[in-house]
Amino acid sequence: MGRVFWIITAALLGLAVHISYVLFVPGIAFEKKLATITQGQQDNDFAVLDPAAQSALVQGASAADVVGLCKLNLSSGKLFLNADLPSTYWTLTVYDSTGQPVYALTDAQSGAHQFTVDFSKAKGFIEQLFGNGEQEDQLVGDNLGWHAEVGGQRGLAVIWVPVADPLLRPSVMALVNKTKCVPGTP
Repeated sequence: MGRVFWIITAALLGLAVHISYVLFVPGIAFEKKLATITQGQQDNDFAVLDPAAQSALVQGASAADVVGLCKLNLSSGKLFLNADLPSTYWTLTVYDSTGQPVYALTDAQSGAHQFTVDFSKAKGFIEQLFGNGEQEDQLVGDNLGWHAEVGGQRGLAVIWVPVADPLLRPSVMALVNKTKCVPGTP
C-alpha cells in the first residue's frame, strides 16, 4: 500500500510541475526576449526596430522589412495607437504580458491605412460580473473593431510591413515612423 501512495504522489507532483512549466515559462521567456530587443525603449512610445532586432522578434522577417512596436503600459488608463501605414500588406498584432496575442489586424481586414486603435485594460471577473454595461454600449457605438482589451497593465503592439525591395525600406520606414502611441485621448 505504501508503494502505491508514493507512485501516486510522484505522478501528481510531476503533473503539478508540468502544469506550472506550461503556464509560467512561456511568459517569462517572452518578457526576457522582449527586454533584450527593446532595451532603452520607453513605455508608450512607438519605435521602428533595426533589422537584427526585428528578425529576433518576428520570425520570417527579412532585413528589408519594417517592424515597429509600442510597449504598452496601461497603468495610467487608456492608450491610443495612431497608425499611418503604407498601402501595401501590413499586420498589427497586440500581445499581452505573457506573449499571447489578444488582437490582430491586417490591411485587408481594416480597409484603411490611417486609423486609431484604443487599448484598455481588460476587466477582471468581478468587474464583468458587477459592471453596469456603460462602457460596452459606448464601444459598440464607436466601432468595436478599433478597440482591444489587454489582460494586465502591460502589452506589446507590433506592426510588420514586409518590403520586397530593400531600396524601398527607407521610404516605408519614414511612413511607419509617423505612427504614435498616445496616452489619454486620441
